[in-house]
This record gives sequence, structure tokens and C-alpha cells, in this order.
Amino acid sequence: LNLMVKLILSISSFFILPIISSSKISSSSRRAFFRDGYILIDELLSENECDELRKEFFKLFQGDFDTHIYPDEWYPGRISSSNSITKDTPVREIVNAWKSSNLVAAIALSPRLGRSVCELMGWSGVRLAQDDCVWKLPDGGGPVAFHRDANYISNQFLPRDDNSVTIWIPLDYADQTNGVLEYALGSHRWCKNYFKNEHSVDDASFHGADANSYRNAALIEKKKSYSSQDKEDQIVFSSISIKAGSALIHHQDVLHGSPPNIHPTRHRRALVLHYIRHDLRFRTHPIPDYIYGRYVLHSDPQRLFDDFFPLVFSIDGKHLIPTSAASRRLQWRNQR
Repeated sequence: LNLMVKLILSISSFFILPIISSSKISSSSRRAFFRDGYILIDELLSENECDELRKEFFKLFQGDFDTHIYPDEWYPGRISSSNSITKDTPVREIVNAWKSSNLVAAIALSPRLGRSVCELMGWSGVRLAQDDCVWKLPDGGGPVAFHRDANYISNQFLPRDDNSVTIWIPLDYADQTNGVLEYALGSHRWCKNYFKNEHSVDDASFHGADANSYRNAALIEKKKSYSSQDKEDQIVFSSISIKAGSALIHHQDVLHGSPPNIHPTRHRRALVLHYIRHDLRFRTHPIPDYIYGRYVLHSDPQRLFDDFFPLVFSIDGKHLIPTSAASRRLQWRNQR
């Protein structure tokens, strides 16, 4: 155990991250999270750290990977060699940059951040499910239709309820003008028997919406989950302006989306971290969808392998061994 502690301390030293302390996940914050579906954490990252991440985003989208390992997904491709950003690709996304970027790995695999997630959710351990580097370009960075993360994450695993959580960290000041995240307040508490039975990632599709329709899914789901007598104005859409480096932490079942970036010059970049309980198993009927189904191995089709889902933190520490994927990943970086 002492060796493990020394290892984690040494691999964390290259990027000092002021991750949430235990005091910031207060009992009132936890109550608000389960009541409203999300909470705001101020100053998760410093401005200097946000600036480093903005530079890192540019490197990543140019295809400059520290580890020479490609991320799992990369849309829509490279920024041009002239450093220009073309208007025909207004939204960019890279999935699982922790495999490619030392800086993203240092944040996504931070044991201190993992501890905070455990404290919030009441888990005994946590794994990284995936990260997302999302970049909405100025003057047209498209809207994201309202959806639940559970459809493409939580529903792939057993047990299903309260098994994942998302941390959304803007790297630029975010408001309604450049596409800040919005929530349908309390929508994670709507009739769960309705949305927990949606098994396909197709049910979570958030592409193809426009500025006038990106909230439609919330209106439709409100009617389905209750009765036809419910009124649309009973939904409270909540959004707050948030400075770079602060974070929104939201429940797997809360409906959320964002408007387009209509500001002529301001970017909206965000690092999104999806975490899951450490002791989950893949569902078997139906089999997991393609996003997570690619990590199912025939040798043990229900097991979540550490190389795909790194163990970030364990309350008792017995699962955090120096040979874990997270430790190996960060140790490899520290030795370069």
C-alpha cells in the first residue's frame, strides 16, 4: 500500500490539480445533486490549467498525440496545417483522449477527483468510463439535443441505477451565447420505469437538432413519463453562466443539452468526464451497444477490464494496485 501511495504521489506531481476537497462535497451539495440532477463546483481548475488544456485541445485535433496512440473516436478530423478552422465542421469531438494525451490523463485519472465522485455518489470505488473533448466553434457550433447519458452509458451495465456520473468542465467562459449546458431540472426523477427500459444508444441520439428544436426531447419525454395532461410549461430549464475551470456534475438520468454557439468570436471548449461504479458488469440481454460493446471480450463477456475502464479510486485502497491501468498510464508519462 505504501508503494502504491508513493507511486500516485509521484505521478501526480507533474500536474498539480486543485481537485475538489472532501469539504466541497457537502451534505447539502449531495442533497441538491439528487434533488435537481446537477450541482456546480467552482474553480475545479485554475485559469493557467485551462489555458494548458486549450493548447492541448489544439494539439489533439491536429493529430499530435503524446503517446502516439489514437483516441477511440475523433470527429471531424484534423485542424488544417495552416491552423485554420473550417466552417463546414463547426463541432469537434475526441473520445478517450486519456489514451493519447498526458494532460487529459492526469485529470481524468486523478485519484482525488475519483475520491470526490465516490463521496458524492456513495460508491466504494470508481472507474473512468470515457472522456470527451468537445469544441464548439464560434458562429455556428451546433446545438446538442437534450438527452440522458444513461442511455449510452448506464444502461449498458448492471446494476443500472445510479451507476454513472458526468463532470462537465468548460475551458472557456460559457453562457447562453456560446452554448452553455442546460438541464431539465429534476428530470432524473421522472417516471424511471419509462426511461430505464430504453436499451439502445439510438434512444439517446443528440445529433440533428437546431436552435429551435434542441429542447424537444425533454418536452416529449415529460409527456411520455407522466400523462398527456401534463403541460410543457411544467418543465423548468435551468442554465447558469460558468467560468472556465469550474464544473457541472450531473446525474446519469437528468435530461440535458445545449444551444448553438452564436457568438462571432468566442469558442466553447469543454472536457467531459464520465465515471462509473467500479464493481459493474456488462449486461447480457440485450448485449451492450456498439459504443461499449467493443470492449466486451469473449473470455469473460461481463467483465470490465482495467485496460479499457481504468480504476481511478477505491475507498479501501485494496483495488488500487501499482499495476492498474491508471497507474501504469501515468507512470509511463512520468518516466518520459
